[in-house]
Amino acid sequence: TVTASPNLVITDPAAVCAPGTIDLTAVAVTAGSDPGTLTYWQDAGATVVEGTPGAVGNGTYYIQLDIGGGCTSIEAVVATVNPSPTLVITDPAAVCSPATVDLTAVAVTVGSDPGTLTYWQDALATVPEATPGAVGTGTYYIQLLDGNGCTSIAAVNATVNPLPNLVITDPTAVCSPGTVDLTAGAVTAGSDPGALTYWQDAGATIPEGTPAAVGNGTYYIQIQDGNGCTSIAAVNVTVTASPNLVITDPAAVCSPGTIDLTVAAVTAGSDAGTLTYWTDAGATIALGVPNAVATTGTYYIQLDNGTCTSVQAVNVTIDPLPNLVITDPSAVCAPGTVDLTAAAVTVGSDAGTLTYWTDAGATAALATPNAVAATGTYYIQLDNGTCTSVQAVNVVVTAAPNLVITDPAAICTPGTVDLTAVAVTAGSDVGTLT
Repeated sequence: TVTASPNLVITDPAAVCAPGTIDLTAVAVTAGSDPGTLTYWQDAGATVVEGTPGAVGNGTYYIQLDIGGGCTSIEAVVATVNPSPTLVITDPAAVCSPATVDLTAVAVTVGSDPGTLTYWQDALATVPEATPGAVGTGTYYIQLLDGNGCTSIAAVNATVNPLPNLVITDPTAVCSPGTVDLTAGAVTAGSDPGALTYWQDAGATIPEGTPAAVGNGTYYIQIQDGNGCTSIAAVNVTVTASPNLVITDPAAVCSPGTIDLTVAAVTAGSDAGTLTYWTDAGATIALGVPNAVATTGTYYIQLDNGTCTSVQAVNVTIDPLPNLVITDPSAVCAPGTVDLTAAAVTVGSDAGTLTYWTDAGATAALATPNAVAATGTYYIQLDNGTCTSVQAVNVVVTAAPNLVITDPAAICTPGTVDLTAVAVTAGSDVGTLT
């Protein structure tokens, strides 16, 4: 009796992907074979038993069918366990809000095996990521499907850093020519830590050269935090124009005259406001009598419009009177006259033009100052082209003594006449006769 070997039909099981395994004991692997007992081996000689035929890895194994009576058949079965594709993930660089992260960028999966990439919100790849090209902060998952239908999945971390908080408090308005310091702590108080920079435009393309001393306008402050994220915000600077203060120096006066700085002409053309008067440019020492300034010098007027002030200098000139020295002329006897124009009368005086008057107010001219015939007080005025001085001059014209002559009586020669006889000059003024 020669018994036919049992019919053993082997259908290689479908390939699986690692870390999956293959079940060689599955009915489909030996479907169509004769009934019998199946055993599983690592070699064709059936000497090395396959310990886990229900979960083998990649390789060639052997199945033996024993129908009894010592008759067996053995056949090879090929198990294919394809390796998972290599998926290399490089977390994308952090970005700053409101930017997003592109998980589809080549750099994220560079070095991975070829295949089809899909993007998921969970590690089981059950919830697809709708916008993988623009995601926010979080952990996402990328799955790689290769040509064998095998997949690998790995986490990828996206970081979108928030912008630093920048708090701007517009600085207090100042008055021109003052400036504003944008670097003062109060301007950005309450902001996050970071490096501050100052700009003339919202795009931060034109730096502000002097942020500690800016004028009227809108500027921009940018803060950069430790993540390299920046925020920028406008800051408004108000430099209020100082009131327009126009000063016209008052006309010079002659001493002992004074100058009134409060007259409208001194500040004509200025803006409306309150005027005050000072001896210093800092307006710290008040001028005591601004309406009667008696000393040549520079003084200061301040205009306050209720918001800002302006201070301007005003020049006061009090010219000294010319020095007029009078020496009373010597007395003369009538009918002699006195010459007031003689140099000796005003010798020692300053240079200038002399005029002669009968009154101290120099309103009534002396008709003949070079031949004054009457005793009295007269006035000489000296004009140096700027100021005048008037001084009194005393003239004395003494009347001639009264001399009464009575001719002596005639006598006969050889007699003589005595002219010294009292009768000859009887009635004359007292004096010495010669």
